[in-house]
Amino acid sequence: DVCSSDLPAQFDDAVFAVGWAADQAATYGWDASRIILAGDSAGATLAAAAAEHLARAGGPPIRALLLFYGIFDYHDALTRLHPSVLLTPQESGQGYLAPEEYEALRGDYRVSPIHGCESLPVTYIGAGTGDSLFGQSQQLADALGRAGIEHEFHPVDGAPHGFMQLPFHWSYLAGQITVHEFLRKHAV
Repeated sequence: DVCSSDLPAQFDDAVFAVGWAADQAATYGWDASRIILAGDSAGATLAAAAAEHLARAGGPPIRALLLFYGIFDYHDALTRLHPSVLLTPQESGQGYLAPEEYEALRGDYRVSPIHGCESLPVTYIGAGTGDSLFGQSQQLADALGRAGIEHEFHPVDGAPHGFMQLPFHWSYLAGQITVHEFLRKHAV
């Protein structure tokens, strides 16, 4: 279970994991200059926030991001989600954030990466048009464009939220093809 008292533990864990991977690169024969972060849904949120933080803090460089149907503006997303996806009735529309933190964290890139995407690396954004959060991905693509960040936005017509975890769904292959092309250009 994720509860409000855990924040910002998830963000801190993501940042730590990237630092650990970079620190251990020589031990395992990895190339620390080729780190790519990827995530879907909440994982996309964490990947974007961690990449922005590491760029600001002088952490290990991130080569690219693969972001699938993330929540990039948390406060806006809560207005678009069906109440059944919230964790408990006590949340009163504030999701994972404690009531006393809800307004204070509005605009914090650790919660809403769209508010701090000026330092992101080249970014792939994939989202299905059948997802109630599709607009979040479109808004991030627009914000990256305004910030001059190289990015590719790949809407998948009619695909639902989570389509990259549905290998039996036609949209999975559509996503895989565009990811492969992106990585061929940016991961080498």
